[in-house]
Amino acid sequence: MVDSAHLRRLLRRSRGIGGQRPSQARRRRVPTLPSDIPAGRYER
Repeated sequence: MVDSAHLRRLLRRSRGIGGQRPSQARRRRVPTLPSDIPAGRYER
């Protein structure tokens, strides 16, 4: 299992942006195991 912080770093890197996009864009890059990661963290 990967730490949520690590996943967040990957999401930011794949996008190449600081992370100021709508939650929808972030939801698309969420891992295939949403149940493993708290939705609150990615919904922000």
